[in-house]
Amino acid sequence: MNRQQAKPIQIQAQTHWVTQIYTVTNPDHAAIKPGLVEYFYELERRGTEQSTVAQAAKGNMFESKFNLFLHDQPEVRRLKDFCLSTVHQIAAKLNAGHWDPADRVQVIATESWCHITRTGGYHDVHTHPMCSWCGIYYVEPGETDIRSKNGVNRFYEPRINVNFYGDYATRYLYNEGSVDVPAKEGTLIVFPSYLRHSALPYQGKRDRVVVSFNSRTQKLDAEQGLRT
Repeated sequence: MNRQQAKPIQIQAQTHWVTQIYTVTNPDHAAIKPGLVEYFYELERRGTEQSTVAQAAKGNMFESKFNLFLHDQPEVRRLKDFCLSTVHQIAAKLNAGHWDPADRVQVIATESWCHITRTGGYHDVHTHPMCSWCGIYYVEPGETDIRSKNGVNRFYEPRINVNFYGDYATRYLYNEGSVDVPAKEGTLIVFPSYLRHSALPYQGKRDRVVVSFNSRTQKLDAEQGLRT
């Protein structure tokens, strides 16, 4: 008596709710770095440019007020243009099937600031509300190191219910409970605002200098002009 062979089961996978983190290198970095570094230390020396937001969440760093991209300083303007144009390109690619090619679209920075982090400095886990895309730009990574986790930016699992239950079939979910992104000079990290992140404690003789920003993207009416 011949046994009928079982037919193979066809299993098809769908992938949804993907979270993108982008890294982009600024080809203009070498030209703007000296001016940026000099200007950020000048802001610190003034004594009037220190942010007072969420001071308990961070330590041993200078954080400027959140209007950096409004400063009329040549290197800051060039960095602003690079950061916002990068977000525009990313948003346009992701929304290729949702934007009309004729739409006039503008990316604006809602907040922008610099960090000068000394040894022992850190920033606790947080998100950035009331914006769509955020960025971290490494002006000078100092001695930040991905292997030792020294001073790196860490991004955390965005699915809030993913760890409500776990067994042997869910082990794959915890391979990426967090992701550490290498810090490279002149590199911009762009990520969605809902993504929790932190700056792990930094140890080094050289300061770690970064610029961060939050952005919104808007479609302009025919009568509206682009803001600078």
